[in-house]
Amino acid sequence: MVAVDLLQVAVAQSCCSGRLSGGLTSGCSRGLKPRLVPRCGFQARLTRSVMRLVKNIRDLVYAHKKQNGELLAVFDKRNGAETTTNERKRVREQWIRESDAAHDSFMRQYKEKYWPDAILNRRMLRART
Repeated sequence: MVAVDLLQVAVAQSCCSGRLSGGLTSGCSRGLKPRLVPRCGFQARLTRSVMRLVKNIRDLVYAHKKQNGELLAVFDKRNGAETTTNERKRVREQWIRESDAAHDSFMRQYKEKYWPDAILNRRMLRART
């Protein structure tokens, strides 16, 4: 998460060679957090693209954590019910297979949906700085 937050700051700081219109804005009278407002059109589109990518990747990570937690809860429930060592070993191996399959599925989704955009955005960011 720290790398993602640093990426967001890098996008905002690199706008128009580091110049930002208005710098930090006060948000609004309702007490919203201050935010950086990019001045140039390309940088604004790049910022939106990066922010959307970050949100989608975070949603994918949260979904993976939720599914892994559910698998672990099922494993704990079944592991407590089993009495023999062989049955516990079998249940543990099954959990490992299911957890690995879920991880592989999420990594495949990341690589198919978000990896190309992440590389492209990173290259554009590096070209701007």
